[in-house]
Amino acid sequence: MLLANSPENLKWTEHKPVMKGYEDLEMRVSYSITQSNGKIVNQQASCFYKYEQDDIGAETFNMPTAAYSTYPGRMIFEAKEVEKIQLANMINEAMANQGRKAIIKIKEKVEMISTEK
Repeated sequence: MLLANSPENLKWTEHKPVMKGYEDLEMRVSYSITQSNGKIVNQQASCFYKYEQDDIGAETFNMPTAAYSTYPGRMIFEAKEVEKIQLANMINEAMANQGRKAIIKIKEKVEMISTEK
């Protein structure tokens, strides 16, 4: 998928949460793509997160997005809804990449500490 790969011709232009009370939180991302002919095309993608808070507490007032799910339940990309299995695969891939990066950082710190001795 294009967004997951972040090609060099893609420029992120804006991201903003769209909150409508107890409805799903929409995280809207706007970006532009420079095509091979030099034409710039503006696009949007949206991920939707379920409202999951039973009661409103101090955390919700300080960080309203804390009331919503951590992972999107739905995504719209290029004006089409992404299939649930594809969305799940994208989330799994992103989590695996984050995990690999964390392991590399830990390994680098351990190597740095062991060479200092």
